[in-house]
Amino acid sequence: MQKDISVILHMPEAPEARESLQASIDQIHADAIISYLQRLECPVEQKLALLDAVIEKAKADREC
Repeated sequence: MQKDISVILHMPEAPEARESLQASIDQIHADAIISYLQRLECPVEQKLALLDAVIEKAKADREC
């Protein structure tokens, strides 16, 4: 069972630093998704379909 952890993040004030932080967060999320997909015991075609669905959902969420 996983335990919740609390993290305090002091956001950078400079726009360039915020963009750099966001890029790092995005990479961590992408790595987590790839790792999860690689562990699934299903055909590659299903993994690709799932990844496509995640991408489409993320695009739709950004439009809202």
